[in-house]
Amino acid sequence: MVVEVDKEELLWQIQHKKIILLGTGEKGRRFYGKYKEMVDIRYASSNLDNETIGNLERIEWKSIIGCSEYFIVVCSAAENKIAYEFMLYGLQYGKDFVNQSLAEALLDKKEIVLLVGQCELEFVDCIFKTNPKFMQKYAGFCYREYDVLGINDQYPKLEISLMVNVVIGCADYFIYPVNLSKERLDYYGMLLGKIELHCKTAGVPLTTFEAYWPQDSEEYYRMSIFYKKDAGGKYPFGGRRDLNLESSVENGTVQEMVGKVLQEDFYPEDAVWKLFRKTIRKYRILEKKADITISDFLEENYRKRRVFLDRGHVCDFVLKEYAKRIAEFLGLDLDLRFLEEVDLEWYNQCQSEQPIYPSVQKCLEFTENTEYRFWVNGKLCRATMKGYMESLCNYMSGIKKLDEKCFGDRNVGVE
Repeated sequence: MVVEVDKEELLWQIQHKKIILLGTGEKGRRFYGKYKEMVDIRYASSNLDNETIGNLERIEWKSIIGCSEYFIVVCSAAENKIAYEFMLYGLQYGKDFVNQSLAEALLDKKEIVLLVGQCELEFVDCIFKTNPKFMQKYAGFCYREYDVLGINDQYPKLEISLMVNVVIGCADYFIYPVNLSKERLDYYGMLLGKIELHCKTAGVPLTTFEAYWPQDSEEYYRMSIFYKKDAGGKYPFGGRRDLNLESSVENGTVQEMVGKVLQEDFYPEDAVWKLFRKTIRKYRILEKKADITISDFLEENYRKRRVFLDRGHVCDFVLKEYAKRIAEFLGLDLDLRFLEEVDLEWYNQCQSEQPIYPSVQKCLEFTENTEYRFWVNGKLCRATMKGYMESLCNYMSGIKKLDEKCFGDRNVGVE
């Protein structure tokens, strides 16, 4: 059953019911120490040990199922896993329990900022949370679009969807992506129908950036059969495609193709400019439905400096611009100078870079990297453009040989 509550209703439950803390570690002890005079914390429980907190009576949470006088606050790093287990036993998020961060936000009277969407918004949330002024006044909650919609062969997570359904009713600000997918438009439209009247919203145009990479023209989540996930569930080389190299692996012409794509005349200049214009136009179309604009910033900068690491991941200074424009539009009380100065080197190091062909580079004003970073099996690697291409071809050739060994000599092609 879907629970719909607003901020006042949920706060009333926390303040007027007997509280059970699920988690007896540092998080539970901190919550108890801070709020024991504000709410009626009666019991402690844990799935991992038989400990308690202070003088709290120990209780097994399964023994109170169906008892409406109790309310559980989950104080554990494994809060999502615990929420799923609770739901299997019939406990409902927002009615029978919440996690510690939401309980603290309500008790501290903070304004709730909810972000749901792709990784750009995840990193905007991180940028906001590095701002001391933000942390004093606001509580940020960010949920991945992959978890609620099951995009890119991932299954949706029921516990996350139900959490979002509760937090949206408590939100003072809601930040969400605007794109052309019907499934996404329907989902975010549903969430917008649940917000309170006072909630301020910001629709952010987020889509892929094809301008630098004419060799990667397939639908964004459509992977080649040459690309297999590693043990960690990640695609090597960021999962981005190079249709020219894929074709060369299939046809046995790798060295010849690598030589060709490294030439400055591989793609005609007029075709490169056409793709540039098409990409910017796509953002402008999205912006008609959005509250934030970014096409002007991309158009101003894409020739001067690289604005995307690959089709789906912006560079750090573009992330900062997104964060700044969202904060300004919503009127968030932040130090915007701090946003511009925040160090995002950690972000750069966790993203792969997709090389830009020389035939595309000649239309740009910035000098492209001499080396590129990319992740393979959890290891950060660096290589020249030629080295990157050869490594990618070697990887795809290995997958092709493995496929032929497992399934026989068949005509392995690109999906």
